[in-house]
Amino acid sequence: KIPKDIAAAENNDELLTKLTDAHLQGTFDIVYAREMAHQLTTIMIDLHTLHQRSSNQELRDELTTAYASLEPLQKSLDEFSVSSP
Repeated sequence: KIPKDIAAAENNDELLTKLTDAHLQGTFDIVYAREMAHQLTTIMIDLHTLHQRSSNQELRDELTTAYASLEPLQKSLDEFSVSSP
């Protein structure tokens, strides 16, 4: 069961509206790639910030692993965005 405050923080109606509009306009692929790249960049910045602020080596190692696993996805989204008209 997810606490209400966390569920509220994770709620992203604005993104859902953008994606729905893009679907109706026939631009879903482009908008989806752009929005996911933005979301991924935000997550990666948060991971980097936590890594810098933490003194717990185990946590820092996990954050490094998580960051490294997201880098190929970010690269793929960037390449898709560049190749899209």
